[in-house]
Amino acid sequence: RDARPRRGWWTRRDANERFRRMREQYPNSENASAPTPKSFYALWDDILSLTFADLTKRVVITVSCSKAICTPENLLDVAKLVQGKL
Repeated sequence: RDARPRRGWWTRRDANERFRRMREQYPNSENASAPTPKSFYALWDDILSLTFADLTKRVVITVSCSKAICTPENLLDVAKLVQGKL
């Protein structure tokens, strides 16, 4: 059996642990305060990512974009749109 929970079966603890592992593993990560208090930016080559956890909804989401296309502010706008659809 796959040890990962199926979609919708995550607990808050699972989501928090997943966020923590991603924060440790993503390159050049820096804490951010939005769109949720549990957010961080990461940069790999020219790919900028914004990862955030919504523990109430028990999800961790990453949005990514090339730095040639998006600014951190653009990425935050996209993340807020995604969060609003949860």
